[in-house]
Amino acid sequence: MKFRIIFFLIFLTAIATYAAAQGVDVDPLKAKRYLIGPGDEITVKVLNEPQFDFVAVVGEDGRLEVPVVDQPIAAKCRTEPQLRADIGKALGKYLKEPQLNMRLQSRSRPPAIVYGEVRTAKEITLLRKATLVEMLAATGGITEDAGGMVQVFRTQAPMCDSSDEDIWKSDGIDGAGVPYRFFSLSSIKQGLKEANPTIYPGDVILVQKASPVYVTGEVVQPQGIYLKESGLTLTESIVKSSIELACGSSHSCGNARGSRDSWTCACSRWLR
Repeated sequence: MKFRIIFFLIFLTAIATYAAAQGVDVDPLKAKRYLIGPGDEITVKVLNEPQFDFVAVVGEDGRLEVPVVDQPIAAKCRTEPQLRADIGKALGKYLKEPQLNMRLQSRSRPPAIVYGEVRTAKEITLLRKATLVEMLAATGGITEDAGGMVQVFRTQAPMCDSSDEDIWKSDGIDGAGVPYRFFSLSSIKQGLKEANPTIYPGDVILVQKASPVYVTGEVVQPQGIYLKESGLTLTESIVKSSIELACGSSHSCGNARGSRDSWTCACSRWLR
């Protein structure tokens, strides 16, 4: 099992290394393809034409009011270069080849959150599209106590068109009315497309902890063992937890009726 965890960590590292070799920045904090949306504040300065400088906030309808321009400019789901070009074109009716500098003073989108059994829990501001594998890699990978499932909560609908609606089909809704979906770590490790959805601002990713299995009865020290995705045989669980049977090799173990997470060992003869 430890080998599988190490293999998965190597897999995440390989993803980052391959992307770097291809000139793709896998760090969502550094990529500059943020999609503008309602609530974003934008500052524009026009070279040698200070009377055209302005600061504006994208409205709830996704449009930007530009002084002297008759019609608001559609800003929702546009990148900074795209919106800069649109503003330049609009100002071109009043200025000859306007040269402008545009900056996003503040961004309104919530970060994506990754926590649970990961090396470093993080809040990540998404400046471009990012996948589940990239988000896990950004945390340094999973811990040895990780179970077999990753749960993704979608706290808000994607602002722009979602390209993976076929992948995102809710498995349920939590008590707060937030839809979620489970993804298998083994499927992620295999590189299956259906296990690597696009992550959007506001998504919350929980790497679940392995469930404990308890060995009790005629053992020196009853204790719990974390059960990973592939499971454990009874012998493996005893060896893994270094449990010493009080009656040596003469014993029998079984699980309680209807229970999958509790095993009891009993001596088949008394020690003499």
